[in-house]
Amino acid sequence: MTIENLLKAAEEVQLTDEKDTGMRHSYGRTFDDRNASSVLIEEDVNFLTPTTSVTQKNLRNTLTKKVDDAAHLIKDKNIILFFGEAGTGKSTIIHFLGGCQMKYVKVNGLNHITPISIKNPHLKTIKTSPFAQSETLYFTPVTVNIRDVGGDTDGAITLCDTLGFANTIGAEVDIANAIGIARAVKECKSVKPVVLISYKSIGNQFRDVKELASVIVRLIPEIKDNIKAFSFIFTKFPDEEKGTIHPLLRDIYDELREEEKSNVSFMTFLKDMLQKTRRSVRVLDPINNQPGEILDELAESASIFYPDEVFQFYIIERSKTIVQEQVRKHQLSIMSATKRSEYSFVQYKLAQLKQLNNLLGQDYIGQIYDECVRYISRHLSEEYQSGISILNRCLNNQTVLSIDDIEQYRTCINHDKLADKLRNDYLGKEVVHSSALIVYLDQQVDIIIKSLLEKDIDDLSVKISLDKIKVLTMYFSDINVKYKDACQRFSEKDITKLYDACIVLEQHLNREYMTTIYCELKRYFLEVFTDSVSKLNYILSQEKYGNETIESLKECIRMFETAISTLTLQSHISKEDINQIYEDFLIKIMNHYEWINEKIMTELRGQCSFREIEQLFKEITSIRTISVIESRTNQSYYSILEQICGCIRELRKEIEEVLNGFYRNEKNNYSGLMKSLSTLKHAKWIEEYRLEVYADVINNIKEQILKHVKDLEKTVLQTVSNLDNYDQIERFFAIQASTHSESSK
Repeated sequence: MTIENLLKAAEEVQLTDEKDTGMRHSYGRTFDDRNASSVLIEEDVNFLTPTTSVTQKNLRNTLTKKVDDAAHLIKDKNIILFFGEAGTGKSTIIHFLGGCQMKYVKVNGLNHITPISIKNPHLKTIKTSPFAQSETLYFTPVTVNIRDVGGDTDGAITLCDTLGFANTIGAEVDIANAIGIARAVKECKSVKPVVLISYKSIGNQFRDVKELASVIVRLIPEIKDNIKAFSFIFTKFPDEEKGTIHPLLRDIYDELREEEKSNVSFMTFLKDMLQKTRRSVRVLDPINNQPGEILDELAESASIFYPDEVFQFYIIERSKTIVQEQVRKHQLSIMSATKRSEYSFVQYKLAQLKQLNNLLGQDYIGQIYDECVRYISRHLSEEYQSGISILNRCLNNQTVLSIDDIEQYRTCINHDKLADKLRNDYLGKEVVHSSALIVYLDQQVDIIIKSLLEKDIDDLSVKISLDKIKVLTMYFSDINVKYKDACQRFSEKDITKLYDACIVLEQHLNREYMTTIYCELKRYFLEVFTDSVSKLNYILSQEKYGNETIESLKECIRMFETAISTLTLQSHISKEDINQIYEDFLIKIMNHYEWINEKIMTELRGQCSFREIEQLFKEITSIRTISVIESRTNQSYYSILEQICGCIRELRKEIEEVLNGFYRNEKNNYSGLMKSLSTLKHAKWIEEYRLEVYADVINNIKEQILKHVKDLEKTVLQTVSNLDNYDQIERFFAIQASTHSESSK
């Protein structure tokens, strides 16, 4: 058996509408390296075991059709599923329950019960044999009408024969059949599991019974929830031994090891067998028993519904051992090919492991697969570390970068590129990508260039580093752009060292060209400032400066201040020229500030709309976030703030004057009061700039209004109490009329 053959066998029992994984077509089609192809063929030959034969390959073709037929026949039906070791008589009991007449015969000197007069055509495909090797090679359903075989139950039921556990055909067919059974059973409506136990299986120290129980609890992991559906039939027992079945099972139970007792599902299965055999034991006698009677009993027994949720794929220990051996060989093959960087072959083998893991769901396969992934990932990581070590040594520790050094690094890059598809399909994003070495090279070049721009031109390392980068451009075209940009940026950044650069870096820079650049750069330097201010003229002419405008102005001012404070520029660029441009720029901002300031003064002298004043004051406050403007406007800013506060105080006096008129029994000017209060309400924003000004005014006014209301209430009460006096009545109506008149305004 090889893993490839096993996968083919398993694929052939999949439903035709299942998604094709594509693995069966991958062999030999993804290898460009001749060595990888030869290794693949050689190692596949070495994987062959004595269990692989032409007969098994033919069996796979038969399995394909038979499993699909079985799945179709039992779909949405109630079935009886027989479990038992090879040779326990599963095929015999299906012939018996199907209504065949049975008789004893001798076959090669062995006693055998064989069917005669087969009436059900489906039974003709089910063979019986006295030999240990299983005659059943695939899942076989036979539908029986219970009344036709002497039963009293109406309707039909489907009996399902299976390949015996521990059969001698081979692991490949055994596993493929198990997959087919698991799939077919999940198609039916309900399952009545019937376990067959032969006299021989109890006689060999109960080993077969224990193994059978172990297989069943793996097939039905939640057996505790479905144990009531199990029935037990004992076969091939001599008459004198039929009464010993329950004691024998009790002996098995008592002799269990602690390890076996700790398996809850196994203990549930065994206890159920004990309980059911204590009440009664069904020992099959195909010659003398009545099939209808047994089918009636089984028809009345419990069933497992929703079998697709209950049954799981299982694999017996012998087949598991063979698979483990092949999986381990696969791992060694993958490790060997990984060391040779033959990643197409590695991908092929790893894909097989992954598919086998998905197919069988065995932990050990998943563990080997994960180990292979970790090994490959570690190898790629180590190769990456080796590559960057080579590069670091060349760039950081050597004076000259040689061609051999670069070729070594390129070899590492090429190896990593071969693993791209493997990396994307199986290794995950955390594994170092093939582009990582290129990225690392770019990063190191960037680091070198950054370091160059921070050094003086007379530093010897500048020339050494640029020499290395120039060599790299011969093999990595992307570096050429960085190299040219470095030369350009180096000269542009250090205007004070241009002449030195032309001498020291004559292999990298054109001296005549750089001299011209120096003169142009000085002129360009001043033009940059002039253009920056010109571009802001439109913004400066706007009536209102927003946050974006303020930030643009700040950025321009920072540029000026940096240039003015850079001492090394002064021998090349006139500081006076920069200052003149800078001052012109600031004057434009100050003019706008003064213009807004004057608008505030005009408003204070006129209608004194605190809404309008608020917006104007916020704008000059925003402009003052520019530090140089703040220092130049401190006096005017706080002066205008004080005038705004004074206006609020004047408004307070006006309100107090109105309220005082109430106390002097003058005509109540409620409309004037309301207008003043409304104006005062829109001045609340002043609290952001001058604490307690607004609060003091508003609190004082509230107190006076409350006092006036209380006095008015007192006057009304006094007037009402003296209604007998005609003069008081007249006063009451006068107060009422005045109040009503003002409130309606």
